[in-house]
Amino acid sequence: MVIRMSDVILRATVGAIIIMSVLSAISSGSSLSAQLGPSLNGNWYDAMMWIKNNTPQDSIVVYWWDQGHWITGIAERGAYADGAHCPLTSCKPYPLNTRIVDVGKVLTTNDESLAIQILSKYMNFTEAQCELNKRAFGNIVPCKSPSEMYFLAASDLISKYPWPSYFGSLWPTYSGEGRQQQFFQIGLQQLKDGSGNVVGYYDQCLRFDASNNCQTFNFLVIEQNGKLATIYQNRNFVENTAYFIGSDQKTDTTENATVGGTFWIDPSYGFAFFMTPEVQNSVFTRLYFHGGKGLDHFKQVYSNGEVKVFKVNFQ
Repeated sequence: MVIRMSDVILRATVGAIIIMSVLSAISSGSSLSAQLGPSLNGNWYDAMMWIKNNTPQDSIVVYWWDQGHWITGIAERGAYADGAHCPLTSCKPYPLNTRIVDVGKVLTTNDESLAIQILSKYMNFTEAQCELNKRAFGNIVPCKSPSEMYFLAASDLISKYPWPSYFGSLWPTYSGEGRQQQFFQIGLQQLKDGSGNVVGYYDQCLRFDASNNCQTFNFLVIEQNGKLATIYQNRNFVENTAYFIGSDQKTDTTENATVGGTFWIDPSYGFAFFMTPEVQNSVFTRLYFHGGKGLDHFKQVYSNGEVKVFKVNFQ
């Protein structure tokens, strides 16, 4: 049989097209999968491994449901909730929707006692109840009440905060129309003197309207002798300004402030967050931004900057 050169070229071309199509599909699939869920980076992996190596096997770990499978699969601990959205019949007596509302309330409430009250009901199960909760706790957890509870606070929840606040606002009726809250991130620009030395950081927007449009709020943050002096214009004064000097966090309070809330400046001075009065004292804010300072029932036991782990004390 005589094989013509044109046939060889045609087959090679078709093969190349098929290979390119397969590689393109793999690349597109990888890109799409990366966008569909949270990314397991080094900080999250290290946090999961710390939990695995430093907590009792029958512990339960509480966080928003996104990372639930990491908790059960990598940390090998019971997850308060996960992304499987288990049917009501397999999650009794507390189905996933109830768990989402409960943890949303815990994260966003300003009342630590209420947060502990809500969390405590997940520490005491009858054997029958625990059997029905295997899907939520993971099959590796014996059918008994958890011995300890650990609570996570991580940076990914800053942008997701509208959703815990939405579902948390449905508590205790577990129904109705939710209400969202959020952190407002503000980019800061360097202020330089005539010699080009950085002497401060500034921006011109701190308050936003309902459409997320900037309402002019001029302010200036000046660094003087290792401390920050905040100068506000337009007679608008924010109640609290939180900032860092080295690793120490400081908070200045302005008497007779015209704007309630907290202006939290990142240690890099590259950005800041404006927190409304509702947001500034939430359990999540105090855990993540202040390391649990001022809370009696949450003790920080691990932190890598992105993920913080707290042991919950019910006493």
